Amino acid sequence: MRSTCITKKRGKASKAQKSRRVRESVINIIKNGQHISEDAHIPYFENLPEENLPELEIEHQASLLQSSLTLEGNRIVNINHFLSEMKKIVYHDRTCTCGQMKLKKEIRRGIVSIFHYKCDVCDKLLQISSHCTSDNAIESLV
Repeated sequence: MRSTCITKKRGKASKAQKSRRVRESVINIIKNGQHISEDAHIPYFENLPEENLPELEIEHQASLLQSSLTLEGNRIVNINHFLSEMKKIVYHDRTCTCGQMKLKKEIRRGIVSIFHYKCDVCDKLLQISSHCTSDNAIESLV
């Protein structure tokens, strides 16, 4: 009959047990209210296994490289209406966390401006106006 010998390997499991014992001893010291030296954390971090992580890669978004629409000049806006319209973008940002709303075009009709935004992930379109469309913006200026 053949006898087998069990040998204990100093692998990841035993290193994890050692770091757990160190961590538990520090927790017990804290619970007992004993003084902890400033370098008490060093043995824990020295015994952590080294991670083999891949190199970081930088991704460039194609939409950022393209020239975006820039607005020039001044606009007259109904500030209360315009801010309430801008909340549409905020609500969209809560549901579509990865996307960004990009200004695609502006339509100007007299003093009224309508801004068209499009999400670069979910392709949702939003229209934000500078004045309420039910009000006659020109009459409100007179």
